[in-house]
Amino acid sequence: MLVLGNRHRFIVLGSVMKRKYKLERPSAKSNIPDPSKYAEGGFDPEILGTSKSANGLNRIFIEALCLDWETAYAIPKGEINTSPDADLKERYYFLAERCTWKGTDARNIWAFGGKGNSNVLVNLCKSIDNLDRVKDAIIAGFQQAVKQSPVTGLPIVNTRFNIVDMKLAENAADFGDDQMTTLGLRGVYAAFMASTPRLQEAIYEDDTFIGWDNIGSARFPFDSSTRAGKLAAELRQKNGLSGDPPNLATYMDKL
Repeated sequence: MLVLGNRHRFIVLGSVMKRKYKLERPSAKSNIPDPSKYAEGGFDPEILGTSKSANGLNRIFIEALCLDWETAYAIPKGEINTSPDADLKERYYFLAERCTWKGTDARNIWAFGGKGNSNVLVNLCKSIDNLDRVKDAIIAGFQQAVKQSPVTGLPIVNTRFNIVDMKLAENAADFGDDQMTTLGLRGVYAAFMASTPRLQEAIYEDDTFIGWDNIGSARFPFDSSTRAGKLAAELRQKNGLSGDPPNLATYMDKL
């Protein structure tokens, strides 16, 4: 929170806090918008997400991290050009100096994707033959995955996916686009499920008068007995997904 005299700039997490604030401060002037959709984001990786292609000859190892706050805040403000045609040098310096990215990581961003381009795919592989030949297909799998999470069918947001390693077949015919797009999608899902994902409400920034006792946040697991778990089940049904949310084993392949 940034305090400006007796004026407070704060972040409101979701519609619950918004309603609570308006009920307790009916006379206060506020620009908090109406709630948008829920979304899902990664938290912290417990293990790497690992996946193999349908033919079993290609492997990918990905970790999913919660995107750093500076980057997550700068993207929707337009301070980071997420277009494939962006000035890479300009973006590199912004991420390295303003968002504390490692220089090598900032240089190796493959793509932004998902809702508001709020997810980032980063290649951290070294000395992998034919990597350029599968790059576009892996990106396509990433783009498909972040549009709809495997848990609720909602978009994945504010998550960084690091490709830590990849093993490719010797024969080029064995790492075609179909094989690699599915590999990328399953690898992203495996990493996401391994990162203890969280259900998130919309986040709003407001500039107004407020007391310290009105600020709070909560984290919700996807346990079926919790309110968030029940909400996840409702969202799955709404988004055309059947059955219970998948577990890590659904996408994590034994290599």
